[in-house]
Amino acid sequence: MTIAPAQAAAVTASDLAALHQASPYPSNIHQSVIQPLVAQSPPPPTIPPQVPVQPQVPIVNPETNTTPTTSGNGVDPDIINLANNTDLSIETIAHEAERRKKKRDDEQEVVISLH
Repeated sequence: MTIAPAQAAAVTASDLAALHQASPYPSNIHQSVIQPLVAQSPPPPTIPPQVPVQPQVPIVNPETNTTPTTSGNGVDPDIINLANNTDLSIETIAHEAERRKKKRDDEQEVVISLH
């Protein structure tokens, strides 16, 4: 079985006129024009409602206030000099600090001779 080649249909002038008059946009499609963002006005900024914020203050009972306070006694400058000395070990610094503290306490001691 042989198949005959298809014959081309002849295009007439009336067919061409009908093509030019036809709308490229069918009427049954919903269309709208989109504007670029540059041409649009920005929407007004939405401001969230402000809720008053109350700072959280811890409740402190005066009877149980355990805030550490500084003592009236300052650190001895000799102890600070020992701590700044990097050549000494911690054990040596502790021993030397104890020795100097004992020496200072002995100087403040008053000895009354009874003979």
